[in-house]
Amino acid sequence: MKFIRTRAQKVVKLILQGILLIPPEDCPQCIYTLMAGCWKTEIKDRIKFATIFKELLENCSKERQEVISSSQSESISNDEEVLDTDNYLVPKICYPNATLTQLV
Repeated sequence: MKFIRTRAQKVVKLILQGILLIPPEDCPQCIYTLMAGCWKTEIKDRIKFATIFKELLENCSKERQEVISSSQSESISNDEEVLDTDNYLVPKICYPNATLTQLV
């Protein structure tokens, strides 16, 4: 099913029903697999950032691997440090007169 000219709400509804976007013709299968892993409806089932990083490193060209690994591999050594999964995408109450620091 193509999502061209489909309203955002309809796309969200379709994804929640398990219908995923069709990858572009030139999209490598490994990239689409990563994308689909990010779209899981259950947070606990979504692919971890460390896994995404590892898969991208393994499937990138040699030149890109060297650039990525030298600049970012140290900063993404442990996905638990990168993302607090317990509070990820949990809605926060927003009060009309609240400042940004009060919400964080």
